[in-house]
Amino acid sequence: MHDKTDLVHVPVGAQNLAKLSQTLRPHQPALRRFHELIGYMLAALAGLAADSAILVFLVDVAGISVLTAAALSFTAGALVVHALAVRIAFCRHKLKSRRVELVLFVAVGCGGLLVTLAVMAIGTQWLLLDYRLCKGAAAGGSFLFNYAARKALLF
Repeated sequence: MHDKTDLVHVPVGAQNLAKLSQTLRPHQPALRRFHELIGYMLAALAGLAADSAILVFLVDVAGISVLTAAALSFTAGALVVHALAVRIAFCRHKLKSRRVELVLFVAVGCGGLLVTLAVMAIGTQWLLLDYRLCKGAAAGGSFLFNYAARKALLF
């Protein structure tokens, strides 16, 4: 049985997410890498949700071409990923300047965008597949590229 001193009060709110994440981060290298991967995956899923919703809106409602919409929605999703990844995934930063880190984060994202655009173009224009199906493959390829490059360069 636990007494009141065993209980930990966790304040609710977005501003406390970073504090909670700092507290829960493991210190062993293998566990830290696993935590970073899971945290980055969650951040990427949130970015993918934003990216996909914006993509469908731009194509189906706004009537924008698939490739233009894919570039715009990918950029919005990348901003979501960055905002979350630096709070819940990566506790160690290789660079001291957060501005330089953001610039490189976005630069790596441009590589991920090229992966996305290539998969979308091949899938929709050559294979004549539905753009929503192609988005799944593009998201997987982009995730692998972005995580590996960002981990190697930034975190």
